[in-house]
Amino acid sequence: MRSLLGHNYSLDHASLRRSLVHLGDDSHFRRLHASLKAGDPLTVGVIGASVAQNGGCLNQPGHRCMFFNGAVPVKLEWAEKPQPHKGFAVRLVELLKAAWPRSHPTLVNAAQDGTPAQNMLPCLFTHLPRNVGLVVVEFGSLALHLRLPAAEAIARKLLVLQPQPVVVFLTIRGLCKRTKAETPETIRYTLGSHWEVPYRRLNLGPTDLPIG
Repeated sequence: MRSLLGHNYSLDHASLRRSLVHLGDDSHFRRLHASLKAGDPLTVGVIGASVAQNGGCLNQPGHRCMFFNGAVPVKLEWAEKPQPHKGFAVRLVELLKAAWPRSHPTLVNAAQDGTPAQNMLPCLFTHLPRNVGLVVVEFGSLALHLRLPAAEAIARKLLVLQPQPVVVFLTIRGLCKRTKAETPETIRYTLGSHWEVPYRRLNLGPTDLPIG
């Protein structure tokens, strides 16, 4: 990372040693595993911003996530020409289908580009069904605009659903193209022919939230 970007954005060893590690229990995962083994239907939900949209979807015509279903050529930053690409959510569901075909896992990508948690919170279940068994939450790509209490509130809303879903916080170290102007919250550096600005890193996990 340092050689490519000119700066190491990972935590130093001293900070890592001072950090608290709490893995929590695996009861939610054990319940999900038992449900899959029994052949119960599973709905996988995805919420978040643009990175979550890039996770892809399979049956949502008109949504940008359909460009990452593995069947549509899409222009990728690292590719010379457009090519089909499967997003992480599509690949996750394919793995679940291969391992537990009787559960017929389905995918609902409710992410919205440029939308932090506080904007999504009032209408959380407008697009995300309440019968989700596994929810991937990604708000790191909007970390500069994220209000942390809203992320906690979304986790609480999800964890009061019955049956209780597994909630997975996915943190992406965001990089976006910006103008050359610096702001107090950003650091500017040159990457190839573009100006890139890293978002502040957001590290959230289920055990970071004071949920009883």
